[in-house]
Formats: sequence, C-alpha cells, structure tokens
Amino acid sequence: MPETYPDLEWYAKISAQKGLSSPRCPYAVATRCPRYYQSLYLLGQAGSTKIEEADDKRLEAFWKKSDLWPLTAEQATSMDGPEGRKTFSRFCPEVAFERFGLFASHLIPYPDVETSELAQERLASSSGALSRKDYRWDWWGIQETHYSECSLFALLPYTAPVKSSVSPDAELLEMKPSVAGFSVNLKVLLTKLAGWWLKKQTPK
Repeated sequence: MPETYPDLEWYAKISAQKGLSSPRCPYAVATRCPRYYQSLYLLGQAGSTKIEEADDKRLEAFWKKSDLWPLTAEQATSMDGPEGRKTFSRFCPEVAFERFGLFASHLIPYPDVETSELAQERLASSSGALSRKDYRWDWWGIQETHYSECSLFALLPYTAPVKSSVSPDAELLEMKPSVAGFSVNLKVLLTKLAGWWLKKQTPK
C-alpha cells in the first residue's frame, strides 16, 4: 500500500506543519491562477461542466498576456488519452481534488480494463482490502502535490487578478441628477483604487 494518500486530511496536515495561514490554496480561483484556470478548462473537455464561453474567452485573453502563462508544452497543464483513460499532467491539485478526491498534479490511469481489473483483484486480496485509502483502486500512478509545492505559488502574490467587467473607459464622474450636477461612480472609483493598490504592492 502506498505510504501517502493525498486526501483532505493529508493536505491540511501539511499546511499545519508548514505554518501556512490557509489549509487550502488562497489562489484557487480561475481569476487568480492560470494553472487553476487551465485545469478547470481541461476538465470541461473531459466530462465536467464547462466554463461559460464568455468567461473562458476573458480568462484566456488575460492569462495569455501574463508572465505566468506557459511558453512551452512542457510547462503547460495538459490532458491526453482516450475517453475514460485520460492522463492529467501539471494539474492544479485543488482542481484535481474537487474532481477526483486526490490532491495531485499528475494522475496516470491504467492502460486498459484488464490491467485495471487485475490491480483491483490484487488489492481486494491484500491485507488492506477494506480500505479505500489507496489510489491504486483508480489510478496506475499519481504525483501527490501540496499547493505550496506548486511552481507558481510563490509568484502569484505579485500577479494582478483578472479585472472585473468595469470598462477601463468608464467615467469616474458622471452627469446625473444631483446637488452639484455630478455624481461619483463608486464602482469605477473602487476599481481604480484597487488597481493603484496592486501596483504599489508589485516589486519594482
């Protein structure tokens, strides 16, 4: 039996051991991490709910301009193989957990039904037959991964999240009925203040 079963208990334990403020990745949102976005997009091509087309185009356009977007196939999150036997590579462990129940960056399936059934027969006859805490019931191999081990994790604090739907051309002062004849567009004001604050946080 593999020594590690990367479930939520395992994940939270590592977070506590490392003294991290959050047991789960604080950047696990499609608007804050390109790997999370790519992983979510690919799962939509593998039977999961797809990202809405408009949101997908907006996210892709933003991340492709980012320094964090992969430049080569070796860097990119990917999925390969026939339906029902896909290999997932360089995946966000947060996305993998939500779909497969395992915090892993690589998940490799059995090559065929016969090999899978043979492995399950061996597991069933072993001493740990009653335990489901063995990824080999479903996968030939995995690479368990904590979010702090992700190659992008250290860089994400210095990357601005995807901007809101507020147009950059929106006017801060609007001609609306008011005492002075003008009113402040609070949505635009808050957006501009947020952008200014993010620029102040980014190292020169």
